[in-house]
Amino acid sequence: MAWTVPLGGLQSSDPAPHTPPPDRGPLGAQNARKPMLIPLLLASLAPSAAPATAPLGGGKVAWFEGSYADALAKAKAEKKLIFIDFWTDWCGWCKRLDADTFSQQEVGDVLKDLVCLSIDAESESGAVVAKGFVLQGFPALMIVNGDGVVQDSIGGYLPPDGFVKEIERVQRGEGTVGGLETRIAADPQDLDARFELAQKLETLGDPGAAKVQLDAIKAADPEGRSQAMRTIQLFDAVQAMAQAYGRTQELDTAPVVAFLSAEKHPSVATRGWMILANIHGQLEQPAEATHAFQSAWKHCPADERADVGPTIANALLSMAGSLTDADKALALAAAEGTRDKGANQAELYARCLHLNGKVAEALSALEGAVELYPDNAKLQKRLKDFRTDV
Repeated sequence: MAWTVPLGGLQSSDPAPHTPPPDRGPLGAQNARKPMLIPLLLASLAPSAAPATAPLGGGKVAWFEGSYADALAKAKAEKKLIFIDFWTDWCGWCKRLDADTFSQQEVGDVLKDLVCLSIDAESESGAVVAKGFVLQGFPALMIVNGDGVVQDSIGGYLPPDGFVKEIERVQRGEGTVGGLETRIAADPQDLDARFELAQKLETLGDPGAAKVQLDAIKAADPEGRSQAMRTIQLFDAVQAMAQAYGRTQELDTAPVVAFLSAEKHPSVATRGWMILANIHGQLEQPAEATHAFQSAWKHCPADERADVGPTIANALLSMAGSLTDADKALALAAAEGTRDKGANQAELYARCLHLNGKVAEALSALEGAVELYPDNAKLQKRLKDFRTDV
């Protein structure tokens, strides 16, 4: 789940680690539902003595050595997806992705059935390809089919375990453009699928196609009973709040809070409170932010807690100096459910134990995590820091 809504002067996103591009103008927008014919034609005219692919490092990924046009032809002939890593030489997160993630065997294994391209987005030939995508930062990780239709994107840097899960999801067709279109074709009244597709298309740079899905939801549910329609209404309320803030520079959350207080869909309430928490955090209002996080966790459905919990825990840790005992307890509760889901989650859980004064338990948790992930430098450093504190 993403807690993002366009807010003009306010920003309520919780972005994945990436380096935003410098202020050099847009890299270009591409209709996510149509083959990228213009970049493909331009790529055929670009210098071809060397491929656009020039990986930062070899790692365990079998990078395709041809051009983007060659990769499209290969993917179409072999009925495969294309994975594209757009990077730049000034991008720190790109180097970390290469060093931490692409170097791991499990990552190479999960990518073996995809055509993998590593493209310097600012090279002569790579820039031609990059202009066919909406790249909001680097690394920009895109999934494209053999017809040049963007199927999904992965937001910025991910450690190996998170990256593998995302690629596996894409391979299953869960939450991809094609997968969602298949769901809608099977059941045109699946408004949740329509809303998810609208969000995906907006992210991938096709607001026109996104509006088609939103209009279909509004036509099917004019009374606003479905979760999808209530989410649209939530976003409308947040937009109105943002526009008022832009005029007055005063944040009036009362209409959104009233909306959420009456909300009957737990997922919508959770999303709304998370948006408010992020906005208050951006405006350096810790008391209001922690209250919103408490409300989000209270409403959060059990099947969404694995996504919501780490976000809340990390956010509260970043405000450690402003937390009450109840806030610290929330951080621990939010982290506990995913403590066995990988090295990052184990480290997060240990930090929340430490935040709550449970130093011995934090050390024990970290020691157990280091045994499971002996090569993880982050865990090693955290364990050393905790031992020093003791």
